[in-house]
Amino acid sequence: MEKEVKLSDVALEAGVSTVTASKALTGKKVSASTLQKVVEAARKLGYQSRGSAGGADSTGLTVGLLIPERFWADSTFYWKMHRTLSEILSRKGLYSNLIVCSLEDEKGLEIPAILRDNPPDGVIALGELSADYIRILQRRMSVPVVYLDYYLSGLGMDSVISNGYLGMYELTRYVISQGHREIAFVGTPLATSSITDRYHGFLRAMEESGLSVPPEWVISDRDRVVNSAAIYHIELPEKLPTAFVCNCDVTAVIIKNMLEEKAIRVPEDISVTGFDNYLNLDSAELLTTCDVRMEDMAESATRLILQKIRKESYSRGAHMISGELIIRNSVASRK
Repeated sequence: MEKEVKLSDVALEAGVSTVTASKALTGKKVSASTLQKVVEAARKLGYQSRGSAGGADSTGLTVGLLIPERFWADSTFYWKMHRTLSEILSRKGLYSNLIVCSLEDEKGLEIPAILRDNPPDGVIALGELSADYIRILQRRMSVPVVYLDYYLSGLGMDSVISNGYLGMYELTRYVISQGHREIAFVGTPLATSSITDRYHGFLRAMEESGLSVPPEWVISDRDRVVNSAAIYHIELPEKLPTAFVCNCDVTAVIIKNMLEEKAIRVPEDISVTGFDNYLNLDSAELLTTCDVRMEDMAESATRLILQKIRKESYSRGAHMISGELIIRNSVASRK
């Protein structure tokens, strides 16, 4: 009779404590390197943990959650998205394994060994990979893949995305409705498809209101090279606008801190908005933003990957989830 693999066996193989191994396999905070070691040990030993076995939707299937290393860190958007996905999969009686795609594998267009040698029943890929890497995934993977939070045309991708274009359009319209006419966008267009969509939503709102956007008021916040880590580096323009519309909450908090270091008050002197609504920081509590409805996105991705695994009929292409404007106290009226 084959010996049952216990959590303590996984911890011993990975060289960590049983508590750490448990945290890693249930989506709690551990470092990316520790997480990878625990996941690889669990896979090697044949250990899998199920959260809600026997539920109405229980299948015993395994879904791999593939995340580029450059997007993986504690308290990032994709860290929280991974936790949300893991909880939803667990409630449905599904196993989930986190697979971190290293920078080396991503740049070399290599499938992670853990995914290549012992593939799960399906994969949900979080965090935008390059078009070349997606082609490799589609060519070499024998299991269905769903892409979460990005969509690139011409690749036959099945994706779940937030409607960043409409969300940013409505957010910018709100800022304009408060009397602002000099508005800057903070985000690097073309760095990701999400930022690009949000930038174009911003432009549409500005153009419809007859407002121009000087080049210096389109402010980069990260490297455009897809295969590099997302490093925030922002330079404020010499002439400041009355409002900064930021592509994400992290960037908005950075802008807010930069202004306050210059003794510029937010929102009394300059207004700031974010996007995503996922931060749990004191500095983000008053931030006007757009909620991307992360749980709805994760539910949709779970439903879609199950339909693909079971070879059921499904709607192909991009599945779009509309966001919700969250008005707080970071935008002052200029009327």
